[in-house]
Amino acid sequence: MPKCAVFSIIDEARPERLRDHFVLVIDVLRATSVMVTALDNGAARVYPVETVEQAFAKRERHPGALLCGERKAVKIEGFDLSNSPSEYTPQAVAGKELIMTTSNGTRAILRAVQGGKTVGLACFRNALAACRAAAASGLDVAILCAGTNDKYSMDDVLCAGALVHRLCALGDFELDDLANHALALYRLGKDDIKGALAQCLHVGRVIAAGFAADLDYCYAQDVVQTLPLWQDGAITTLTEAK
Repeated sequence: MPKCAVFSIIDEARPERLRDHFVLVIDVLRATSVMVTALDNGAARVYPVETVEQAFAKRERHPGALLCGERKAVKIEGFDLSNSPSEYTPQAVAGKELIMTTSNGTRAILRAVQGGKTVGLACFRNALAACRAAAASGLDVAILCAGTNDKYSMDDVLCAGALVHRLCALGDFELDDLANHALALYRLGKDDIKGALAQCLHVGRVIAAGFAADLDYCYAQDVVQTLPLWQDGAITTLTEAK
């Protein structure tokens, strides 16, 4: 029976603990929601990097790429796009390469690829598509929550529960304690994600930064089939990666 483990913060996910796993990385608010949106709207690929300096250096090698991301939930000076999914329209991103750095999500992706056999990006919007791919792989599954500033973040763990819920509907998995915790949390809040996360500290930060409109978008469940996957140093779609 394959196993499913949830990691609530990046530091828990040491590379050796991810080895030979299908890793699903979550940053609901908002990095993985944004990357799913960008690729669903036709972006060619996303290059996640850890620092702002690395982003500018990467653009020197990819002069047509868009610089995307945030620090403290707001757009970085000199960047083309922030971390709001509303900006990643087909008109803005179709056919483009994106270079992205965020406070938490891109760090989580770069940690996942150090150990995972396959690394995909998940959020509420593509939860079922992500779980179908993970379940079909036959691998043990690791769900890596980006967290917020190296701390547990309820939004990511609730989404982890959504993934566990779907995985268990697709097959039998041996769950670790945090996977069971996330599943219980999701079962309590699945019919009202916004209400379940009303007291989440990171939600408050997003609202304070002026992006309250992003919440309903990021909380919508199973509305796209796009699964971003890591391949050859970039994030591409499942279709392209085959």
